[in-house]
Amino acid sequence: MRVSSLSTVFTAVAALTALTLLPGAYTAAYAQIAVPKLDATIADSPADLTSPTAFTSYFVLDFHSGSIPQSFAFAYKWSGSKTGGDLVDALSGAGIGFSDTFQTFPPFGRFFDSFTYGGHSVATPGDFSSFWSYWNSTDGLNWTEAVNGSDLTPLVDGSWDGWSFTPSGSFLAPRTPLAGTAAPEPGTFGLLLMVGGTSGVAALAGRRRSSRKG
Repeated sequence: MRVSSLSTVFTAVAALTALTLLPGAYTAAYAQIAVPKLDATIADSPADLTSPTAFTSYFVLDFHSGSIPQSFAFAYKWSGSKTGGDLVDALSGAGIGFSDTFQTFPPFGRFFDSFTYGGHSVATPGDFSSFWSYWNSTDGLNWTEAVNGSDLTPLVDGSWDGWSFTPSGSFLAPRTPLAGTAAPEPGTFGLLLMVGGTSGVAALAGRRRSSRKG
């Protein structure tokens, strides 16, 4: 009876391991923290990229456009005080082909109405029947709609910001492209994030126009 029980446990563990190792998956079963497949790691300066005291936040852009890949993830190394809007600014100024357009609505801040990256370019139509929605997460897997605009949302170490195109008014959370494995203990999480990512360093763009190219 004991042998049979152990066999059942090992079979279940093997099955769960196989689920969390599926390459290119957007979600991982039973993963506590997402290990994203990073398109780029950017920073405000080379010092932030290598500093052991720099903070790290993550950004997911999901076009939901019907072609693969639709979703892209980035890591942002920063220091001082930053907002979700600063993270978008850093990506647009990094020279990685990322760009956006926006409108400003005080005191809410900017409404980002288009993003371009990785061969995708999707804009909010004039009637706002579809639009880009802003999301936050603590683990890259479970997302909630942001309470405030990105310019009013402070970054914290380990935070996740997501922008997801919402067709026909149906709210769709961003999907984090995974590196193909569930997260280990938090102490080793940061080391694994750098594996397989394309590194890039860029100074934070200063004052921007309302439309720009990456």
